[in-house]
Amino acid sequence: MRLFAFVLCLLVTLAADAAFCGERLHNGIELPDQWPLRMDRLPERLPTPPYLKQPPDVISIDVGRQLFVDDFLIEETNLTREFHKPVYHSANPVLTYDKPWEMSKAAGSLPTACPYSGGIWYDPHRKKFRMWYMGGYIEHLCLAESDDGINWTKPNLDVVPGTNIVLNRGATESNSLLMDLQEPDLDRRFKYFLTNIGKGWKTEYRTSPDGVHWSDPHWLSGPHGDRTTVFHDPFRQRWVFCLRTSDRSPVRLGRAKKYWETPDINDASTVQWPPSAPGRFDAQAPLWVTADRGLDHPRTELGVSPQLYHLDCVAYESLLLGMFNILRGDFHENDSEGRDAFPGRPKCAEVCIGYSRDGFHWHRPTHETFAGISEKRGDWNWGNVQSTGNSFVVVGDNLYFYVSGRRGAPNFSDQNTALLNAAYAGCSTGLAILRRDGFASMNAESDSNEPKTLTTRKVRFSGANLFVNVDAGRGNLLVEVLDENGDVIAPFTKENCQAIRSNKTLQSVSWKNANFAELAGRSVRFRFTLQNGRLFSFWVSRDPNGASNGYVAGGGPGFSTSRDEVGGTSLIPNQPPLVSAGVEQTIRDRDGNGRQQVSLDGSGTVDNDGRCVDFRWMVNGKEVASGRNTSADLPTGTHRVVLAVEDDDGAEGFAQVVITVLPQTDPVPSPKGLVMWLKADSLTTLADGSPVETWNDSSGNGMDCEQPEKGRQPIYVTEGVGGKPAIRFDGVDDHFVVDECPGLLFTFHQSTIIAFVRSKAGGTIISQAHANLSISAGESRRLSYGSSYAATGGTQEWPQIQSSTSTIWPIGGTSVCSMVHAGDLAGETALFVNGQRDDTGTAFPYHRSSAIRPFIGCAYRQRFCWSGDIAEILVYSRALGEAERQAVERSLLQKYGIAP
Repeated sequence: MRLFAFVLCLLVTLAADAAFCGERLHNGIELPDQWPLRMDRLPERLPTPPYLKQPPDVISIDVGRQLFVDDFLIEETNLTREFHKPVYHSANPVLTYDKPWEMSKAAGSLPTACPYSGGIWYDPHRKKFRMWYMGGYIEHLCLAESDDGINWTKPNLDVVPGTNIVLNRGATESNSLLMDLQEPDLDRRFKYFLTNIGKGWKTEYRTSPDGVHWSDPHWLSGPHGDRTTVFHDPFRQRWVFCLRTSDRSPVRLGRAKKYWETPDINDASTVQWPPSAPGRFDAQAPLWVTADRGLDHPRTELGVSPQLYHLDCVAYESLLLGMFNILRGDFHENDSEGRDAFPGRPKCAEVCIGYSRDGFHWHRPTHETFAGISEKRGDWNWGNVQSTGNSFVVVGDNLYFYVSGRRGAPNFSDQNTALLNAAYAGCSTGLAILRRDGFASMNAESDSNEPKTLTTRKVRFSGANLFVNVDAGRGNLLVEVLDENGDVIAPFTKENCQAIRSNKTLQSVSWKNANFAELAGRSVRFRFTLQNGRLFSFWVSRDPNGASNGYVAGGGPGFSTSRDEVGGTSLIPNQPPLVSAGVEQTIRDRDGNGRQQVSLDGSGTVDNDGRCVDFRWMVNGKEVASGRNTSADLPTGTHRVVLAVEDDDGAEGFAQVVITVLPQTDPVPSPKGLVMWLKADSLTTLADGSPVETWNDSSGNGMDCEQPEKGRQPIYVTEGVGGKPAIRFDGVDDHFVVDECPGLLFTFHQSTIIAFVRSKAGGTIISQAHANLSISAGESRRLSYGSSYAATGGTQEWPQIQSSTSTIWPIGGTSVCSMVHAGDLAGETALFVNGQRDDTGTAFPYHRSSAIRPFIGCAYRQRFCWSGDIAEILVYSRALGEAERQAVERSLLQKYGIAP
């Protein structure tokens, strides 16, 4: 390994310029001499980037708007960070299949019109939005154009006369198309990277002067897996390959990425990495990134750990944004990929987001879906939503994100083609809109009159004008400047600052009788004081128009280069309204009827170049209210309420707010994260003593249990525990198999198991592979939870946590047994017997995933069968808090008439 790392570093160093190692980045981050870093194995979760653990003493902010997506810029604050998601446009899909060459009949009737990853750019020379997409599945590279990014046309071109095909048979499952405005050779202004499967899974590189007429391949790269993409890191002037690999360690993290960079994409010698092993398409390159085990949430009905499908990256303002396309499983595959939960539905892939300030380490502060699938059959994004290569474009006050989605095939009568059709058919392109810089905001709550503050770390700049992106139309923002010691620099005081009471993505900050340019070159801090508003970003510009000098992703109207060199003059002729849908709300159903009237507040919405004429509030695409300030009757549950506002010129703006309506009283058990709930009293049709073939899951997730072999079927007893129904196991071979759920106990980093049982001779209550909750046999019975995990060096460890030997479970004793796993450290896995904590405090690392089905009433390989009664089992995909766990345990004790 050391020899390989040395040779690899030597090869890359020879190809790079002298600044490759130990360089200082634009923001003050210093890279180590060895770059990129090497790992022997992929971690189960992304480590905290070193620049967040130890940021530069002074941060340079000369490049781009400074976003608050992490704590890199923040020294102290009592503002609250909120992460935001884009809103799908009502016109979706904005591009769909309607041409004969997009129907892909040769591949099995798979109509397709979407980037994969492809590219969508604003071309400043043509003054058009341009989309290069896959026309027909794995068929043609096609071109569509638009004046506004919403309405698209397909021009007739001369490559294949009468069509918009620009490269016949030139689309594959993995391709990246980049517009390079820095390229001195105009014949290479557009660059296309596609995976050539026929030549050994290698990237093929072509160029074009106009995006229509393409060269022959310049080179083929080294080998790699599918969904390999390419992006440009302009901060370091490197071209980066996100190489598909698979983690084959005992932990089995699945799909992952390796990293390869080159300073000269036109030099074929710099992309000739060798295969990882003879005959493999896997690259011998540094390991890089994968999904976050336990943080990327699974689909409970699929029962598999999410994986990193692919990664698209782009520079925006002062950092790199990564579109982490997370595969949560297939709805129609076999045990290795998920349950046959919904035959005919496309796979569950969704877009999440990450940020990098050094181009290699990623920070994913939220694992919420950024652009996801719809749960409604027939929608354009019913499954398999994936990002575009350059991710988004800047359109005035908004960012336009384009994603591909799959509708699925219209019917699945032909079982031989159902899988293919479900996974790939009906591919179209959707648009989602987010406020500029709107990934995260630092908020001062609207229900508090107390101003709150944010103080930056020490920063240095060369500009003369301070700007902010702020929503303070119903509040105000004040700014003061501090010196290195934290003292206010006069006259840049809060009292001397012109109060900002506006909602703008570009708002200047000024002080009376002050020259901000005097601070250029000094190390200073900014202190923002905000009341009733949201702060998205700040920056210092040399230009009074507010040009940020940062990168603008795929460009946009008004930008002539890949950077913001124009500021306010980049605004499009008619800006849509800048919409504010109010603050997140959590309220209760007051009268217990399952619904509640909720106030909706769009008063913060502004149209900075006109007036707003129409306000529509929608939930799941259905209008629920109208008007700037109104109300809606919402059922209990969590709702993403979208506000669409139209201005007097017909342009629409969008925003959304999360509103949670709680039931009148919290249900026990809580449905949040409840994966499986087996209740003996749900089997209302069985007579006492009847064998049980199926034990249905009461959680609604379909985690049903079955035992088709009559000799191994437990029996239903009407008076098993506390005079209530239970399932009785003989301790010899009675057990259930959880129906088609291979990831029940292995999907979740945090988990809770609660079981109400009466033990006759002990045994295993629930298990999957080597993870199990059990009670030992003998006079002194001990509750235990055990599993296995891969330790360093590939050895297998077998940790077990047990209750103390003092716990006596007499013959016929009834108990509520609980296991709560909150983390990997000592004390974070806890056992409770009848509500009392009783464990040895053993550290319990997260166990490996497995495709083995779980069992009820026995251990893996049908050993250690349970002897006694089981009345209820609850499995959660989270660690219940103390109060929640106690509430569930009390409810069970009361239900079965057992004294606590």
